[in-house]
Amino acid sequence: MKKIILILFVIIFFLVGIIFLINKDKGDSEKNLAGKKINTDNQDKQLIGGQRDEHGCLGPAGYSWCEAKQKCLREWEEPCENEDIFAFLQKIKEETQLELSGIAPTNVFWKVELNDGQIAETMHKGRGMGMSDFSTENINKIKNYMLSKGYSLDKTNTLTDTEVLFDGYIMENRICTLSANSFKQDGKAEFTIDCADANLDDYKNFAVEDLKRSIKSQIIEKRGSSANDLVIKISKIYGDYSLGGAVPPVQGAGGGMWIGAKVNNNWKLVWDGNGTISCTDIDPYPNLPIEIVPECYDETKGELIIR
Repeated sequence: MKKIILILFVIIFFLVGIIFLINKDKGDSEKNLAGKKINTDNQDKQLIGGQRDEHGCLGPAGYSWCEAKQKCLREWEEPCENEDIFAFLQKIKEETQLELSGIAPTNVFWKVELNDGQIAETMHKGRGMGMSDFSTENINKIKNYMLSKGYSLDKTNTLTDTEVLFDGYIMENRICTLSANSFKQDGKAEFTIDCADANLDDYKNFAVEDLKRSIKSQIIEKRGSSANDLVIKISKIYGDYSLGGAVPPVQGAGGGMWIGAKVNNNWKLVWDGNGTISCTDIDPYPNLPIEIVPECYDETKGELIIR
């Protein structure tokens, strides 16, 4: 009997020892994994931390700055513009029963009259959808829908001819453009409708003379007194960036283009002249819209670079 009890005691002691060793190894493994996770997290923070844009948004993580909401966000998680635009475009699809595709982020271009009488193109973030092989009958459905909802046709943003259609509709701060081109013999074309919410009143008070005066003074400083008589024209204002011409007072006497950027509330001349733009000139302005400069010349590689 005593021999049996002794054997059982040895077995129990042996099992307790095994359990202790198993738990110790498990605890050590968990500590190692936790340490690895902490190190990985720190590495990720170090990797991403140095890749923030001027607003502090983590580009590698998919974040970008939303001017409308004044914060960093991921477009696929939270639309930057008013979500009413998405709902409005969705309603157009439902009520017209047209098979329009997309409702994807896009830029909406809209011409405004500045306080000096010049017409300049502006750019606004919005959403759009489209369809290939769109008939003129379907285009008229969209036009009638816009008018029935209280939108009015803006003449400054409307262009029609035999091959191209571009209609601009506006109601309060909501702007929408309908565009179709390359009409085929069967009367069908590629069609898009793009909408955005834009505070157009800002352009009524836009400091046009400040921009023109600043750009001209910098051109004179760069080119000399021969630029004194140049007349500054503004053709595009895309947020903090602008594009225009510097032309002599006599028509047909030549001239050149200029690009400006607003830095610390002051307009700075980025580039002026004719021909190809050097990448070196625009490198300090990584947010310069590609709609203003789609390509530049890389002097090191000796080739044009598509931005």
